[in-house]
Amino acid sequence: MRKHDFSGDFDDGAFADAPNTYGVTLFQTGLSARYRSDKTTFWLNAGHMDTDRSFETAWGTSNYRGFLNQIDTWFSSEISEAVRLQGGINTQFMRMKDPLAVEIDPDAGIWSAYATVLLNPIETFGAELGYRFNQHSTFGNNHNVSLSGKYRLLGELQLFGSYTTGFKAPNLSQLYGQYGANPDLQPQLSSSMEAGVQYGFQGDRLYMQASWFRRDIKDLIAYDYFKGFFNQSRQEDRGVELDAGFRLGNDLMVTATYTWLDGQVRTPLSADRDTTYNNLFRRPKHQFSAGLHYRAGERWQFNLQWQQTGSRSDLFFNPANFYISEAIDLESYGLLNVYASWDAIPDKLRVFLDVKNATNRQFQEVYGFASMPRNLMLGANWSF
Repeated sequence: MRKHDFSGDFDDGAFADAPNTYGVTLFQTGLSARYRSDKTTFWLNAGHMDTDRSFETAWGTSNYRGFLNQIDTWFSSEISEAVRLQGGINTQFMRMKDPLAVEIDPDAGIWSAYATVLLNPIETFGAELGYRFNQHSTFGNNHNVSLSGKYRLLGELQLFGSYTTGFKAPNLSQLYGQYGANPDLQPQLSSSMEAGVQYGFQGDRLYMQASWFRRDIKDLIAYDYFKGFFNQSRQEDRGVELDAGFRLGNDLMVTATYTWLDGQVRTPLSADRDTTYNNLFRRPKHQFSAGLHYRAGERWQFNLQWQQTGSRSDLFFNPANFYISEAIDLESYGLLNVYASWDAIPDKLRVFLDVKNATNRQFQEVYGFASMPRNLMLGANWSF
């Protein structure tokens, strides 16, 4: 059982301060159980979450309340040394208590059954085959698959790849809420592909990985100030990820990652013509990070990490121009994060210092809103 209370204030928009306030009460209860035999393990998780929110603005008070009930039961069974079977059933029921909604106190339910077969017939090859069936109370039946595999060429060099499909239904607020609701929204349908090559494993003396990925989303759910929530025709994303780590001795590790990302929305104009435009707002085309991880003796650890985020675009809903959206360029920025810890009592008590944005760099993640300044956290973890 868990209860949280939050409160705070928020602005009217970009560069627009206001005495707006909000309060949130979150109540959660749950139950979990596990049963294990020689080759099979069963799990059961059940939970209830009740959320009560209130917003105070110049326009008055807006109250929201909703709850979610969920039951998830699954198993994992070793069929043989080369085959493992996993599967389960998930049930969710949600309701939004809102007398001002497009549909008063709307609710929705989704029931899913899923199974995965893990194959490892030989030492150099492994694969996963998965299937999921979804039954939504509003949007009917849907089928998803997942396929992945890896093949070791020689030594520690291996190839890997995957293909998955997905289903995401609009939530109750998007369908029936007070602001921008659209009861005609359709669920998002997606497919993703990834392929790459890997040498070694994370934590080894030398680790390198390069991968290419692509994601297509049909009926992407988007928001516009005038339209509210709506479905875009098709979103197409693609990118490359590079990841490497090198260990110098037993105590020093150097890591680096780089991501290139590009994407666009494709909208048909006629049977043989369409239009495209880039819409990865607030997401950089180039992103890089580098880390230095050092262990001093048995009790001290030090981590330095530099995160470089490239330039990107954002939308500004300009109140001086009837809130029509305007494209804005956000500058690139770099952040230095520092972490240190000391095991005062090995395996029991750890004292740590975590500093985010150590140089107190000023930057914008969202146009017109302040971002996190230097943040220090001093704490301790006790394990028993």
